[in-house]
Amino acid sequence: MIFLRNISVGDNIVLAKIHQASFPEGWSESSFQNMLMDPTFFGFIVGHEKNGQKQDCGFILCRRILEEIEIITFCVLPEHRRFGLGKLLIIETIKQAGLLLKQEADYLESIKIFLEVAENNTIAINLYSTFGFEKISKRSRYYRTPNGNIDAHIMVLKVCDEQG
Repeated sequence: MIFLRNISVGDNIVLAKIHQASFPEGWSESSFQNMLMDPTFFGFIVGHEKNGQKQDCGFILCRRILEEIEIITFCVLPEHRRFGLGKLLIIETIKQAGLLLKQEADYLESIKIFLEVAENNTIAINLYSTFGFEKISKRSRYYRTPNGNIDAHIMVLKVCDEQG
């Protein structure tokens, strides 16, 4: 059975473990702890539960400032990819944007969700595109890899109320 839960302050160890297994230069527990102590950060963890045992398999970490949400990092353990877990995390983030928009309807007409993705990560780009994210810009040589630097695409999704 799949579960989804909010990230909390004590999740820095889990986030670091998943991030380090997903990226060549995974972030440290202390880096995540610093982010989780900041109230502008929020996110979700997805995993599997089997025979009463829960295994955290992926997460999405975001930061909200006014009418913008930035997806700071997003990953699923390699052995758990291609089972729809990433889609669940994106859907939950979009739902959260919609809830924030409803709560602050007197002040906001829309919320934009931004992210950066390596230009050679076509699987992720296709996933984001299926949800309506559009490429709006590029950051040259943004990601460092063992084979050199790779450009990043900046993508955005505008979440509007029912009238917008």
